[in-house]
Amino acid sequence: MVIVKKPIVGIYTLTWDRLDYTKRCIKAIKEKTHWPYFHFIIDQGSEVETTRYLMRYDKDENVEVLFIGENVGLSKGINLAHQHLFNSGLNYIMKLDNDAEVLDDNWLTRLMAAMLDPDRPKDLVLSPYIRGLVSHKGGIDRGLPQGNPQRFEKYNISYVSHIGGICRLCHRRVLERYGKWDESKPKHYAEDMEFTGRWQDLDWYNGYMEDISILHMDSSLGQQEKYPEYFKRKDHVGYIDPDNFKDYKPDF
Repeated sequence: MVIVKKPIVGIYTLTWDRLDYTKRCIKAIKEKTHWPYFHFIIDQGSEVETTRYLMRYDKDENVEVLFIGENVGLSKGINLAHQHLFNSGLNYIMKLDNDAEVLDDNWLTRLMAAMLDPDRPKDLVLSPYIRGLVSHKGGIDRGLPQGNPQRFEKYNISYVSHIGGICRLCHRRVLERYGKWDESKPKHYAEDMEFTGRWQDLDWYNGYMEDISILHMDSSLGQQEKYPEYFKRKDHVGYIDPDNFKDYKPDF
């Protein structure tokens, strides 16, 4: 019998306070992930309570925490994470935000089954279904580049024109082709639209696996109400106008 070694997935998370979200994020990964993984956490100058919590993972063989002492923003944080995971020899890379909580057991096993399937598109960027999003009102934008199929039925994947930045999985060659994120951008900006918009322009694939779910905790509006100071910090998160989402109902 031939034993096929499973590739380790490099998951990375950027943290900056909001400790209750980070606790739920890490706990869910540890309890519900049964595929080999390495979780790289970059803390961007969180307050003492958060750093103390993260320090407990120093001896965890699946987790590494890098404390960089300042909020460098999305672009620089993503570049740091990618370089570290590339240098570690990992080929499958996942961005997972600290306000995301995986909901399904064996979530990564099922995502990787699709990623390793020879019938899937070569340059797929894949995400679980994201619950609680404000920007898409809990739904999925099904706009597609012309000529691409709508679905990969074997894994219940819907291809889409843009995929959220909360959780996305791809092979490192996708990220290497994209190149580094622009560090002159604001600390918080729509990097997911920039990334998958380019993928759309290249006629490559973005997909949601609809029977695997991740919760965007509290939705963006709920987070703004819970952490108003987080949304007011200079050059970071823009204010969300609730009037634009009067009819929004979170799907969780």
